[in-house]
Amino acid sequence: MAHTHRKDPDTLKSRLLARPKQFGYFQVIRLLRRAGENGGDFSEFLRSCVRIRPPVSLGFSDVDVAAIRDISTQEHDCFEITANFLGLYGPASPLPTYYTEEIIDEAFEEESVKRDFLDIFNDRIFKLFYESWSKYRLPVKIVDEKDPVSLERLYSLIGRTEPEIRRRLPESDALLCYAGLFMGGTRSALGLKTLVADFFRLPGVEIDQCVAHWVAIDPDQRCELGRQGCELGGDSHIGARILDYNSKIRIRCGPLDSARFHDMSPGTGEFDRLTRVVNAYLDHPLSVDIRFIVHKDQIHTTTLGGPQWCRLGYHTWLLSPDCDPWEPEPNAAYGLQTALG
Repeated sequence: MAHTHRKDPDTLKSRLLARPKQFGYFQVIRLLRRAGENGGDFSEFLRSCVRIRPPVSLGFSDVDVAAIRDISTQEHDCFEITANFLGLYGPASPLPTYYTEEIIDEAFEEESVKRDFLDIFNDRIFKLFYESWSKYRLPVKIVDEKDPVSLERLYSLIGRTEPEIRRRLPESDALLCYAGLFMGGTRSALGLKTLVADFFRLPGVEIDQCVAHWVAIDPDQRCELGRQGCELGGDSHIGARILDYNSKIRIRCGPLDSARFHDMSPGTGEFDRLTRVVNAYLDHPLSVDIRFIVHKDQIHTTTLGGPQWCRLGYHTWLLSPDCDPWEPEPNAAYGLQTALG
């Protein structure tokens, strides 16, 4: 079965053969491999399954490809491409014109000795031209050629060079398109907002920074008269905890509908993915809360044993008799498991 985002191979192949002039040279080679049954090594496909030659003509054309011919065998899908540029004969030939004229005369006599000889070099010239074009185009190297070296270079941009690290983060492949967000010297709130909003397709994502929360003071760092932490106005602090503004952020998303809210709730695969992606982006040990805002008209009263809106601590709210349950929009806050907790 064809991929849902790609044309059926038979349809694509027939369109290429019927209307080759609608496609560019590089596009033709990529699509022919996709349309054929040669899903293996791209270099092998280019070497064995494609033959490229210039036209037997002196007329200049405004398109890259003049014709595509199916020359398949029982073992492989093979194609012959006639390209209107480069080549040792034809309108773009660097050789004297009489070489092409002799090949034209030879074609009238239904012979092709000279053409076949020059095509030994033409085929290699055209393929080298394609290889030089694709060498530094990462989408082509990775998607078409499955080049492991290019893929490793991209992984290094997001800090996932080691296979063991990638195994711990199943979303490593999906994060490659966000490499630009990981490359900066600092990880910003804007970068995290962009990553979460686009990766999970969540509306209204905002990042609250410097969120106040209570942090416990380690026993060996608490105030002890005459020993440590006892300088008034300096490092002394009464109590076993302190209000900290530096180590917590909050992610706000919404408003969400009921189905999306339940999909993103703790205990679901999406919530676990969100936790992993946020941890992958953060380069400092921060405490992270996420707050989902739910559409008012999507909230339902709790029914014990019901399929939704009955999970204590996650999907339920206790309201006083004087409270309007639909105003303001309800929200649910959850903590993400990070390096800081």
